[in-house]
Amino acid sequence: MARILVADDEPPMRMVIRHACERAGHEVHEAIDAPTAVVAYERLKPDLLVIDIGMPGGGGRFVLNTLRFGGTKRIAPVLVVTGSMAGTVDEIRQALAVEAVILKPFRMVELARVVQTLLGGPAKPGGPNPGAPPPTR
Repeated sequence: MARILVADDEPPMRMVIRHACERAGHEVHEAIDAPTAVVAYERLKPDLLVIDIGMPGGGGRFVLNTLRFGGTKRIAPVLVVTGSMAGTVDEIRQALAVEAVILKPFRMVELARVVQTLLGGPAKPGGPNPGAPPPTR
């Protein structure tokens, strides 16, 4: 079981992410804005940070910069869940220097797969296996 911090200002989005992560057996904590996310991260020391870029209080960039340059020794893997940035997933990932990006709207199975990959564990039985070759027809 991993500890996951979900930082997003939209309650329905937090609920969807929480549901997917708890269903996979993880402990989930929530933050509704950037300042709350920084405080929660420093207190919880999560194994994964799932963050939206467009949040009140400075947004996801503020959170990432504060953690990176504010004395946090090690930042957990970061999954950005956003619908507010231009560019491809790879361009956004590189620009923010994060491990993964999912664009809104997304499918729950996609979220679960990326979370599991970032936490370093195998995919759940019956679910997608990110390391497996594509199925042949």
